[in-house]
Amino acid sequence: MASARTATALGFAIILTVAAAGCTGRPANPPPADGATTPVLATDEMPHRSDAEMWSQTCSHCHNPRKADYYKPGQWKLVMQQMRVRGYLTGEEQRRITTFLTDASR
Repeated sequence: MASARTATALGFAIILTVAAAGCTGRPANPPPADGATTPVLATDEMPHRSDAEMWSQTCSHCHNPRKADYYKPGQWKLVMQQMRVRGYLTGEEQRRITTFLTDASR
């Protein structure tokens, strides 16, 4: 029984690694285009997008987004922790996308 859990955990870790390997990410604070001293934050357009749009647009920067029911809610939480780092997501982006995916996967 323990070896089955270990194999499942190892398999899931491999899936996360392979899924995230192609992501080069995007800078959270890109340099301003007009030379201004205050950077334009990646979240400037965030309030204007639905959670589904944010998921689709943000995740498709690096890979084809998985369907919301691809993982169970708990698995999405783990995946999104990894994607926050790999995809340079803000805390707010991670929370909104995770909430969308966990709600949609139930």
